[in-house]
Amino acid sequence: MSTYFSRQGWQPGPWAELDVSRTRAARYLRRIVDGAPGSWHVYLGRSFCGPSPIDALVPGLATECLILPDHVPVPPDRTGNVAYVLEPRLGSVADALQHYYPEARRKEERDITGRPLFVAVVIPARVVDRRGLRSAFWPGEFTAGTPVAEASVANPFSDSPAQSPIPAPYAHRLWGGLYLTETGAYRFRLGPSPGQLFLYLNDLLAVAALHGGASSVSPPIWLPQGVIPFRVEQVVPSGSGPALVYVEWMPPGAQRWEPIPPGRLLPVLPLNGIIAAYYRGDRLVGKPTRVVVAPLLLGDGMGRQDAYAVRWLCSLGVSEEGEYRFRLRSKDGARLYVDHRLVVDHWRLDDPSPQEGMISLKQGWVPVELRYFNSGG
Repeated sequence: MSTYFSRQGWQPGPWAELDVSRTRAARYLRRIVDGAPGSWHVYLGRSFCGPSPIDALVPGLATECLILPDHVPVPPDRTGNVAYVLEPRLGSVADALQHYYPEARRKEERDITGRPLFVAVVIPARVVDRRGLRSAFWPGEFTAGTPVAEASVANPFSDSPAQSPIPAPYAHRLWGGLYLTETGAYRFRLGPSPGQLFLYLNDLLAVAALHGGASSVSPPIWLPQGVIPFRVEQVVPSGSGPALVYVEWMPPGAQRWEPIPPGRLLPVLPLNGIIAAYYRGDRLVGKPTRVVVAPLLLGDGMGRQDAYAVRWLCSLGVSEEGEYRFRLRSKDGARLYVDHRLVVDHWRLDDPSPQEGMISLKQGWVPVELRYFNSGG
């Protein structure tokens, strides 16, 4: 050992091969948990999963390998302090977490040469536990202009009516994100209201109650796992007192109506996501094992697991007509389709070199599909 450090340790080559990321991450976690590992839950990027110095330096700390669709944002049943330790290239995941939790603390750790080691995001328990929707009021019958009042509401669908700061007639909006933990057909019901009530999912009208005093039920609506935009608009007519906003749902597999749990509501609009359909094995055949709305497009967002394949589906806004160049880099196989045309073909193993393609596009929205397989590991 002494010979190594006296004769070889000064050379840049051996230091470049020495990866201290896992040890430095363990030391960082030991510092932030401050002797109370039982009050923390840590999500780890795949490079930090498995046996590591974390087990030795922070015994009793609950850790879990990051699965992007399940763990960003924090799952609705998770309480207490939460931390994420990610590879430096996953800075976009840290960005997404800071979008959902602006008070989160972010730490980017480097070694003595300045090389990035990891990115950590720490979310205190009081922030993790903050649920509900944003609420705003306008005078009159339209949600136009600047609201007269705006706040966060922890339980917007309780038995207590929202207290308007202005007399009727007024317009009331509740908005944020709805956290869905499974894919399938959902139904929604609006409770009786003295005025008009509208429910929007993904910015599309799902159900409306237009005749005061009556309930309204939506048809079955297919929704993917993930966080989707959720908005309720209410118009309370003149002469009415404080009005309840009551929304119930029937998730997949449920047999009766129930209130939407406050823990499923986030007081922030979700990021624009991408539909991701995952398949078992490295072939895009048969029925997907799961369909989610993913906050980011990441090939290794499923943690450590066997081989899998995925289709990402979205729309691309083209601002002007012309020729567009796309570049694709992937460790394993990937194919990019734009406007239903194959633009980049990289369907091979263990070749991370970038591939490019050109396509002529017209102004407007065009469908995009990215197919990818991971050979495992």
